[in-house]
Amino acid sequence: MPDGNSQASEDTRKLRARFPRWGILFDPLESVWVAVRGKKTLVAASTPEMLTERVEAAARGESGLDEGEKTQAWRARRRHEAGLRQIPPASLYATEGAGPGPAAASGRP
Repeated sequence: MPDGNSQASEDTRKLRARFPRWGILFDPLESVWVAVRGKKTLVAASTPEMLTERVEAAARGESGLDEGEKTQAWRARRRHEAGLRQIPPASLYATEGAGPGPAAASGRP
């Protein structure tokens, strides 16, 4: 009998074959299956079967049911992580007495 990881890998392979224009992944930490297409279409579900139904509905242009607590947590975590990646490193800011920073080198005020 296959373990959880190999079963998830097999389900992922099947979903990717069935929906080649979608990015499919499984988040084992949150136990959420996710499908993305383009920049704005994200579908999530707790099982591969439910994900299949939701991807098919999204492809038809139908809005899905409430995604549930796990999906909302997954989205919130990803939004938070994306926000953290947009903060520039501290080395980009000139500190007092440290000499000219990147803004001075570029000729910008």
